[in-house]
Amino acid sequence: VITLCDLRSSRVEVAAALTAPFVQCLSFSPDGATLAAGDYNGLVNLWSMADYSPGATLGGFANPVYAVAFSPDGAWLAASSNRSVRVWRTADLTLVDQLQGHAGPIHSLGFSPDSQTLATASEDRSVRFWRVSDWSALPRQLEHRAGVASVAYSPDGSTLAAGCHDGRLYLWRVAV
Repeated sequence: VITLCDLRSSRVEVAAALTAPFVQCLSFSPDGATLAAGDYNGLVNLWSMADYSPGATLGGFANPVYAVAFSPDGAWLAASSNRSVRVWRTADLTLVDQLQGHAGPIHSLGFSPDSQTLATASEDRSVRFWRVSDWSALPRQLEHRAGVASVAYSPDGSTLAAGCHDGRLYLWRVAV
């Protein structure tokens, strides 16, 4: 069950029965109209935030969904499970590609602020980059000393932060 509260008054505004088995990750669309939730059963459940109604169910992964992310321009939704990422066009929820290349589970996804690049962070100790225009792997790969748990771009897209399982935080200068 998802409960929305007004933080100013601590009053419960909406208690909607939005359920999914063991939610692993969440992402709002940039316009706030849709909430995506990746779950333990390998599905991505979408809900309308206008009326809290359930929408499409995407996925069909064999393993839990570890990360979900909307592109900043709202055109794409990506979800990771184990060693792959699936990408859907949000306009019609068409599955457009499945990205593979990591040797370990992919724990985090991050789109660049211009929505042109997707970064994927993996237990295989790497961050990989994917060109959104054709979903091809870019040759640049960032290697780390331990599994990478999280990635995030700076607002201007010039820096990528990578948080690793060894307790280190790396800041990488990346092309905008």
